[in-house]
Amino acid sequence: MTAKEKRNFFYIRKYANTVKANTEEQQELISLANQIPFDDRTNTQAKLENISMLLVKDYLLKVKSRLAEQVGKIPERELLGQMELISGPNEHVFPRNIVLLLFAEQPEKFFPYTQVEIVEFPKGDAEDFVEQKPISGPVHIQIDRVLNFLKDKLIREKVIKPVNRAESIRIASYPYQAIEEIVVNTFYHRDYQQREPIEIRIYPNSIIFLNHGGPDRSIRLETFGQGQVRSRRYRNRRLGEYLKELEFTEGRATGIPTILKTLKENGSPAPRFYTDDDRTLFEVELFIHPAFLEEASFKLDGEVSASLDGIDAFLNRLLEHCGFNPAEITLSAIAGNQAEILKSIEIQLNTVLESLPNTIVSTIASTIAENEQKILEKAFEAVDRETLLTLVGVTNQRKNYKSYMLPMVNYGWLTMTIPNKPTSPNQKYLTTLKGRLILELLKRHRK
Repeated sequence: MTAKEKRNFFYIRKYANTVKANTEEQQELISLANQIPFDDRTNTQAKLENISMLLVKDYLLKVKSRLAEQVGKIPERELLGQMELISGPNEHVFPRNIVLLLFAEQPEKFFPYTQVEIVEFPKGDAEDFVEQKPISGPVHIQIDRVLNFLKDKLIREKVIKPVNRAESIRIASYPYQAIEEIVVNTFYHRDYQQREPIEIRIYPNSIIFLNHGGPDRSIRLETFGQGQVRSRRYRNRRLGEYLKELEFTEGRATGIPTILKTLKENGSPAPRFYTDDDRTLFEVELFIHPAFLEEASFKLDGEVSASLDGIDAFLNRLLEHCGFNPAEITLSAIAGNQAEILKSIEIQLNTVLESLPNTIVSTIASTIAENEQKILEKAFEAVDRETLLTLVGVTNQRKNYKSYMLPMVNYGWLTMTIPNKPTSPNQKYLTTLKGRLILELLKRHRK
């Protein structure tokens, strides 16, 4: 602002900063000022004749509403009014957007591209693809059709018999509940003012859900992976209420935690979340369970060099193959977290280990020395350095520590319980997940 010129700008808070709003953010500000969610706004382009009373009755019957008995007995306008699906004076009544999304036979007439487009890439992006016929119709019917297609197309099951457990484990290529949560929330949170369809891209080993209309700007992307999403506002609150009545969703910001929990229980890799800086889209990628990976992509059957370096490189590939970061696993595999980490990936590891060629197991067994095996077995519970060195018949001296223990610490097969104070008199050592994998492979070799 100057004496000769005054220019006005919109400013918003973006995390901890105040920034000038761009065009899209200005439009969102104006939309928020309306204080009426999109799905509850009056649509003056539609008429009551566009509402299918058959769909309304079908919904009322599904949710066991007493109003179902009134369909055909009282005027349609009165019934729709009781359901708060119309608005305006008696002489000029219009439908609200929510009734057009759910109870109009062709919602796309009022909200272009309200449909789902499914594309299959059998050999990846670079090869030929198969495009399915777009799925359209009322929102809840679209959800049913999409879920049925994905269930028939993608979900397979296997039963695994772990070595050290009496009961078998049943796993799925993709857990159905995770897919259901993603599909429902894609419809719930999408921006129906954007003329873009919901996209589902199916690859040999993953599936991507793309929704136009990104998450609220108050939500940081990293909170999705942590399952700590707390939205301050909902774009389509009434739609969420109807989907909850139809038992598609709980409507209490439980979608992301449910997805993460379901994937973890199935032994599946963690999902990938993505949104752009302007929050115009939101993308979720699910990865197939390692037990269902195509043979062409199974890269663990190569040679393993007969050295500690070679074995460690193989262990890193094994963990990455199961969807985990070896460095993170090693750093977090100390007393308090180890049991939970082992449980979370038990299914993948059992599946992968069962399929390993005997040559790999034999190479590892012939390379790991007896002293190294003794130390890893003893350190299943935290133990001090002197105890470990005495176990292998040497004195507690620095040179012996460097010869017998330090290499395994450097590889991440052993970890210190006080990593920030290596020389602490209270220092103890614990076998990490990678160390336990070595012992598991040695056990299989003996069998």
